[in-house]
Amino acid sequence: MIQQPHRLLMILFIVVTHSVFVFGQKDDDEPIRRGFAAKVQALTLLPYDNRYAADYGEEFNLKLGTVVTGVNGELNYYFIPYFGVGIGGGYEIVSHPRIKYFPMYANFIGVASENKSTLFAKLSFGSHLGDLAERGFVFRAGLGVRVKVKENILSYFELTYSFQNLYKTFELSAEPVNYYNIESLGVTVGMGIN
Repeated sequence: MIQQPHRLLMILFIVVTHSVFVFGQKDDDEPIRRGFAAKVQALTLLPYDNRYAADYGEEFNLKLGTVVTGVNGELNYYFIPYFGVGIGGGYEIVSHPRIKYFPMYANFIGVASENKSTLFAKLSFGSHLGDLAERGFVFRAGLGVRVKVKENILSYFELTYSFQNLYKTFELSAEPVNYYNIESLGVTVGMGIN
């Protein structure tokens, strides 16, 4: 298990959260109302556990320095200013072994206040598409801050926990299907229109 990245991510989250509320724009205008919100986000995840993986050989094992990166888009609907549901999808890459896939998921979002600059929590459940041997499961949980940039433009910063299983077939692997059960912690940043 990797301990240092968790501490660094938590310090980064505290610094960003503090900066948002000290230096962010004040909400002098209308609060967020119900309706649709679209968001584009980039994520970086640092895997720290692959406990159920077999030894597939050096070329196919998940390594300590592996990073999961990606770009996702979401469309959410807020029934009330404090709760929303939505769908999302994107393109993500595991750096070693190189695995590319398209996560598709459903979101459940809770917001701390009806102001545009506020804290939020998010749960996402879904599956993977792409050049994979089987569809895997993806679960993500996030805690973050949403900040008003302009009238209807918001920026997002989120500390993200991810658990996913990937099934991949490699030409040179001795196994017919390699199974990766990846737990990660990382950061998601994005921009949205509400």
